[in-house]
Amino acid sequence: MKKKHLMEHHSLAVQTEIYKFSYRNNFNIHTDAIEYLDMDIKNLTNWMIDNSISLVMGEEEYNNRIQINSSLKLDFEELYGDKNALIQVVVLPYQIPTLEDLAEEFDADIVNVTKGVNGYPMGLYKAITFDDDSFDWVDIEEIANDHNLEIVALHKRDGWNLWEKHYNANSPFNLTENMFGDDAICWTDEGCFIEDLLERINSSCITNFDDLKDIIDDAEEIISHLRYIDDNEQVLCINHRFYDIIKKEAFAYNYDTHYYQIALIEKEK
Repeated sequence: MKKKHLMEHHSLAVQTEIYKFSYRNNFNIHTDAIEYLDMDIKNLTNWMIDNSISLVMGEEEYNNRIQINSSLKLDFEELYGDKNALIQVVVLPYQIPTLEDLAEEFDADIVNVTKGVNGYPMGLYKAITFDDDSFDWVDIEEIANDHNLEIVALHKRDGWNLWEKHYNANSPFNLTENMFGDDAICWTDEGCFIEDLLERINSSCITNFDDLKDIIDDAEEIISHLRYIDDNEQVLCINHRFYDIIKKEAFAYNYDTHYYQIALIEKEK
């Protein structure tokens, strides 16, 4: 509704001007209480729109409120060829949330990202990262849309203090066994695992009980985890041994020396 109201005003006006309040707890729209912002209405975020005040002003009201301390009074007939023309005045809150504000609001983390290669510090900027136990993908998209942020996948390696942008993301990481090396396999079903286990035992050249016991012991550990995973979890095995319980979809994962993380960053202007 707020966006519809804003755009209705925009359609009535010959010009749109965007301001922000100059100090907190102030709702007086006149020249001493607002600051002009050099921005286009198309660049307003959903949050800005939802928290904005929009007015359409004729010549007299505009001169008495926006130009009140100026010796120059606007003549709409001279400027716009219409004495009855209207100007849209949009006023935003005193404080527009920064990434740090959003991180605090959503109990998320702030990380540093570099434009340099191999973790070299160059053109540093901030990103927000989220815990997928507390947020789902719809939450991330909503925050990004409300605040005109970009959803990206970040990457770093052991020994790097900084992250780098890996790619623009449109979904969580879909974790599959091929992301963890040639000897990795992911299990979600006990029956399928046992069927594979029996095939391996039948086709292997086991010559003594100890070798068989090792296989059974490894299998028991894997089965013990398979019985308690939830719908978004899977058991990762490497060389037929339990390695970790991982999610099917996740905002973060790591393997070997590499780390990956879904994050929100400001869009480049």
